[in-house]
Amino acid sequence: MNKELIKVLWIEDIVSLHATYQTEAEGHGLFLCPYTNWEDGKKKLLEKYDEWGAVILDAKCKLTPTSPDKASSFLPQVLSDLSGIYAEKKRVIPWFVLSAGGAEIGQDWDDFITSSRLAWDADWPKKYYSKNTDRLSLYDRITKKASISNTLQLKTIYYRELFEAISDLSLDKEVDVIMTKLLLPIHFKGEAPVNYNDLYPRCNKVLEHIFRSMIVHGILPPSIGNKSGKGDLNLTWASMFLSGKKPDISRRDNPSNSKFEIRKTVFPLVVSKFVEFICNATGSEKHTGNRSEKDVYDMKSYLVATKGSPFLLQAIAYQLADLILWYKDYLEKNPDKQENECYWEEKR
Repeated sequence: MNKELIKVLWIEDIVSLHATYQTEAEGHGLFLCPYTNWEDGKKKLLEKYDEWGAVILDAKCKLTPTSPDKASSFLPQVLSDLSGIYAEKKRVIPWFVLSAGGAEIGQDWDDFITSSRLAWDADWPKKYYSKNTDRLSLYDRITKKASISNTLQLKTIYYRELFEAISDLSLDKEVDVIMTKLLLPIHFKGEAPVNYNDLYPRCNKVLEHIFRSMIVHGILPPSIGNKSGKGDLNLTWASMFLSGKKPDISRRDNPSNSKFEIRKTVFPLVVSKFVEFICNATGSEKHTGNRSEKDVYDMKSYLVATKGSPFLLQAIAYQLADLILWYKDYLEKNPDKQENECYWEEKR
C-alpha cells in the first residue's frame, strides 16, 4: 500500500466489484480494503484503528459471513457499533453509504441511515451515494472529509450534549465559537493560542448571551439589558437578580431607575456562587459596569504568580459548560414566558 493513500474500510459482499472499485479509488488517492461482512471488517478496523481514514458501507450487506444481506438489520447494527467505537476511541472516522439505490431493497431503506453523517457530509444532498452515478464523487469527497477536524471531535464526542444544548437554546453563535476556543486546548495541545489566558474576557460574553436569552424568555426583566455607562449588559446585576438579591439602585452603574420585587430565586446556590466568581474573575468594565476594586480580582498579578497557568481558565470553561446545561434543563421545566414574568415586578 502506498502510504500517501487514505486507507478506507469498505464493506461490500459483491466480490466481483472489488477489483474495479479499488482501481478507480486508487486514482483518487484512496486505498479500499474490502470485506464481505461487518464482523470481519470490524475486526480489522479495531486492530489498527488510527490507520483508517473512512468507512464505506453497502446498504444491503451481511453482518456475519453466514447472515443474510438485509439493510434493515445491517445498517442499524453497523452504525450503532460505529457510534460506540467512536466514543471509546475518542476519534470519529467518517462513514458513507455506497449503494445501488433503494429500488432493490425497498423505498424506506434510507431511513436506517442516521443523521450523524451530517457532521461531515451535510453538504451532500442525499443520504447515500449511488454505485452507478456517484462513485467518483464519493472518492473525491472522502479525500476532503477523511481528516476529521479536532473541532468536530470536540463537538461530536467530548462535549456533544453541551453543543447540542447551545443549539437547542438558540444561543448566539458566538457562544459556540468561544466555548470551542476554551475547550479545544484542553484536549488538543496544538490548538492552544499563543496566549490562552487572553480568553478570560470572552467568558463574560458567554454569560451575556445566556442572560440575554433569559430576557427573551421572561426570566430576567428587559431593563437589566439596557445599556449602562460602560457596558452592554450588567452581568453583576443580572447575576444578583437571578440569585434572589436586590441590586443596589443607588449605584451609578444601575442599568435602570427601577426597584425590583423578586418572588423567585432562579439560581440554585452552587450556580449562584460560580457565576459570581466568573463575573469577578473574568470581568471587564465593558460588560459588568463600574465596580469597586474589592469586587474585582487582580488577575494580572495572579497569572504572573502562577506563571500563566491555564488551569483556572479551564475550570471556568467547565463552569460555563455546566451553566449552559443547567439553563437548558431550567428552561425545559419553565418554558412559559408569561409565567416566568410573574416571578418579578419592576417598580419605577
